[in-house]
Amino acid sequence: HNSYASKSTVTLASQHPRLPFATTSTSMPVRNSSSSSSSAYTSFARTTEPEQMTTIDRTTKPQENKSKTTMFSPDKSVITHRVVHTTHGGYTNGNRGIGHIFGIDEMPKVLQPKHGFSSVKNPNQVREDIDLETSKHSKKLAFKIRHVLTPEEADAVWRISDQVGYTDFLADYNTPPGMRQNVVMCFIDDGAFTDAVFQRIKDDLPQEIDGRKLVGLSRRWNVGKHVKGRQFTSHIDGD
Repeated sequence: HNSYASKSTVTLASQHPRLPFATTSTSMPVRNSSSSSSSAYTSFARTTEPEQMTTIDRTTKPQENKSKTTMFSPDKSVITHRVVHTTHGGYTNGNRGIGHIFGIDEMPKVLQPKHGFSSVKNPNQVREDIDLETSKHSKKLAFKIRHVLTPEEADAVWRISDQVGYTDFLADYNTPPGMRQNVVMCFIDDGAFTDAVFQRIKDDLPQEIDGRKLVGLSRRWNVGKHVKGRQFTSHIDGD
């Protein structure tokens, strides 16, 4: 989506002490109402043909990086998935390559609105503003929205990525060596889950930035997992 998201990134997190990572939705969280194309696809058009490409096969679940942590969701159904797009991207060592973005055939029931996933914000959901003021004239904006998902809901998102499988390849992004030290899985949902999440957080988001009105979230979810001692070093997103 053409969006105002290049000026701010929204982080959605379930703050549970036993969850190993925060569930995030990046990649253009909102779209311009004048554009009907998805961010997951407009970004592909900006890639250039790299030299010495590395290709990875993610059509089957890899065995590495398998989570050993106990999960909390009572829904233990098997997650089935398919490749919906193959695109350029990068690895944690800075090398460029080609990998996949996945589609989930059916979201876990706890994340399906028709099975009770509510669009009403959680009672303990809270926006925390981050002070980035460098001068009294600064208009920089940064904030976190905590407790968007319950532990059970966050677990279900975790279970999607855990069953599809993590990799150190990130579609559509190429960071310098050592900057991004996590493993990720990127998926696109059918829209119902993302739309419900948007309803939960929309009142905590700026309704307009630089003349662009807030209309929704991207359906692409980048789920990142960090192991002890790894980090995503300081960097700047957007333009």
